[in-house]
Amino acid sequence: MIKPLLMVGLGGFAGSIARWTISLLMTQHTTFHSPWPTLFINLCGSLLLGFLLASLSQQGLYSAEWRLILATGFCGSFTTFSTFSVENLQLIQQGQYSTALLYTGSSLLGGIALAAAGFWVGR
Repeated sequence: MIKPLLMVGLGGFAGSIARWTISLLMTQHTTFHSPWPTLFINLCGSLLLGFLLASLSQQGLYSAEWRLILATGFCGSFTTFSTFSVENLQLIQQGQYSTALLYTGSSLLGGIALAAAGFWVGR
C-alpha cells in the first residue's frame, strides 16, 4: 500500500508545482484575477492525459505504476476542477454571466476535444 501512495504523491508533487508555476507566470504581469490560467492548465492537462494514456498503451509501457504516477498523480494534481468551480461561482456572483458561460463551455468542450486529440496523437 505504501508504494502506490508514494507513486501518486510523487506525480502529485510535480503536477501541483507545475500548475502553480504556470499560473504564477500567467498572472504576474496582470493586476486582476481571471479564470484564464485555470482554463489553460485544465486544457493542457486534458491533452496530456489523453496523450499519455494512449501513448503508454500503444508502446506497451502502460502499467499500473505509470498510470498512478502520470495520470492519477501528475495530471490529477495539475488540473483542478475545484478552482474551475469556484472561479465560475465568483463570476456568477459578480454578474459576469457571459464570461462564466464562455469559461464553462470552453473548459468542457475544449477539455473533451483536447483529450480526444491527445489520445489520437498518442496512438
